[in-house]
Amino acid sequence: MTGRLHLLILALHLAPLMEHVSGCPPGFSKIEKDCIDEDECNPPSDYYDDDPVTPQICGENAACINTEGSFYCQCALGFRSSSQRMNFTAASPEKCIDINECLENKDTCCPNAECHNVLGSYSCICNEGFVSSTGAESFTFGQRATCEALHLAPLMEHVSGCPPGFSKIEKDCIDEDECNPPSDYYDDDPVTPQICGENAACINTEGSFYCQCALGFRSSSQRMNFTAASPEKCIDINECLENKDTCCPNAECHNVLGSYSCICNEGFVSSTGAESFTFGQRATCEDRNECVDDSTICGKHTQCVNTPGSYSCVCNPGFGLKSGKAQFTENGESCEEITDQKATTDQTATTDSEDAQGAKDLCKINRFICGGNGTCHNAANSGHRCACHAGFTNYGDPQGRCTELNCDTFASEKHLKMVIPGLQDAVALMRTSCLELSESNTAEQVDGEALLETLLSAIDRLLSRGPLNNNKEVSVLLDLVETALRIIGPLLKHPETRRFKTHTEVELLVQRNASSPQGPLTLSSTHAQLDSHWETAAGDTSYPGFATVSLLSYKGLETSTNNSFSGLKAQEGHSFQINSKVVTATISNKDTSFLKEPVTFTFSHLKESDEGSYTCVYWDAELGEGTWSDRGCFLLQSNATHTVCSCYHLSSFAVLMALYEFKTSKSTQKTGESQI
Repeated sequence: MTGRLHLLILALHLAPLMEHVSGCPPGFSKIEKDCIDEDECNPPSDYYDDDPVTPQICGENAACINTEGSFYCQCALGFRSSSQRMNFTAASPEKCIDINECLENKDTCCPNAECHNVLGSYSCICNEGFVSSTGAESFTFGQRATCEALHLAPLMEHVSGCPPGFSKIEKDCIDEDECNPPSDYYDDDPVTPQICGENAACINTEGSFYCQCALGFRSSSQRMNFTAASPEKCIDINECLENKDTCCPNAECHNVLGSYSCICNEGFVSSTGAESFTFGQRATCEDRNECVDDSTICGKHTQCVNTPGSYSCVCNPGFGLKSGKAQFTENGESCEEITDQKATTDQTATTDSEDAQGAKDLCKINRFICGGNGTCHNAANSGHRCACHAGFTNYGDPQGRCTELNCDTFASEKHLKMVIPGLQDAVALMRTSCLELSESNTAEQVDGEALLETLLSAIDRLLSRGPLNNNKEVSVLLDLVETALRIIGPLLKHPETRRFKTHTEVELLVQRNASSPQGPLTLSSTHAQLDSHWETAAGDTSYPGFATVSLLSYKGLETSTNNSFSGLKAQEGHSFQINSKVVTATISNKDTSFLKEPVTFTFSHLKESDEGSYTCVYWDAELGEGTWSDRGCFLLQSNATHTVCSCYHLSSFAVLMALYEFKTSKSTQKTGESQI
């Protein structure tokens, strides 16, 4: 599948992103004030203009069935999915392959007939010396034909003068609709009004009929089609047993007659909000963050640690559990201040050895006090000290939890020198500082303010020479800046830091608390503003004791990237032009490829204009040597002076949002929309 069909399949994976923008759940579109179901099976007439050869979303030999808020695919009659599943989606790798009825069932055709398979069907042809009872040269199982010896064929015609399956009405032979017989047809058996039996549908054909099991059922012979005279019964398909991937991860499959339902496991909630769902409804089971849902769940003097499907409570430094456990989730547990045993029973002065013993107890009581990548040691005065393992750091805080530290970006000074001469001194200092952070005995010596000054001065020297030479240089610079800001943020002494240089302007925020910070946050520069939440900056993983966020605005970098539009598709006759400053945004949360809540940017236009439409973009270093792309970023609103963008990811190569203007004539001017 190509063209816009690829985009529709991609939309299935990006569905959660769209709810925030439209205000409607996935599979619905905003029309005036109502959320209306999108019929994926019947997209707008121009949807496949760039790919007229592949108009079916479900692929060849398949039918699309629209549902409320979603859709699913089902192979056409005579075909079967390559995974044997009855239902599948366009995003899955299934293909509908021909069922060879002749090979699968030796009784497909009647005696004295030969079976011939064709794509999506088959035909029965009587052997030489035989003729079909209906007079047809070829027929199928459901047409109730038999192959009779030539000398017996005349006996098969009904006394009415019509072949089987037809009735004489005046002078004409009219097809008998076996699926809808006269109302008195079953007078002798009123209990069995369905000719095909329970859970089956009857399909009338010219001169005959056949039966087909209802959705969620399969014939006992595995045949797709059968007749009422055959012994088949339609039995329930247990989707839960037949396919372990029927439900998404972290969900339990429950089979019911003719169908099934998926229910998220305890500790997880469905992305659509529905308590139960099926495969085609595109729901996923997401971890329920108990720590955010109930900030008091662990009680006083604790830190709540969210885990997939659950959570755990850990006592703050200086507190512990009477039970001696390192963590708890049960009600009734509470963290109490740790006191030296001897001081409790004998009110005498404590000794250094007693303080040390208390610290040992603290390391035992809370095994996760240093995180999973550090070792807890006793410290007579401070209670405990964390020694981080190689590749991890607590950013100079001896009691901080150890988090992963990646110095690879600064590993090849020679490579960076070849790409961007002039940055090597800053890179060398960043590499040295990064390595020092991974050594517990030298981490406290790293100066965050000095590192920030060195980084900004290096960028100033680089941009003062004029535009960069190519997109590769832009990609290397932005990757370096993002990585450096991630390291510098936790090292800053003050909650807010602002710096102004000739070619850069930066604001950084840092919060250090026993529990993960919450609430809105805002950073701004002369030309841009960032709005987000501390929950997004901190992330859902184990909280390291701090959260940081930064916004760096470049003065002049837009001239280096004003022709880098290969990642965007321009309409015929249109071109792009940057109309804002370029910014880099970082947060301490390392999982930024898909944010649960978007980050909002407000950009000032470089040139005020009511003409043209605007789109929000970021720098994608993975496309060639680097280019602008609009993936995952959406325009919320725009006027002559400002544009507001929403982005659901922060690229590992830096998040760059720029404002572009489509150059169009006034006669063809349209309102700006986000390019998705």
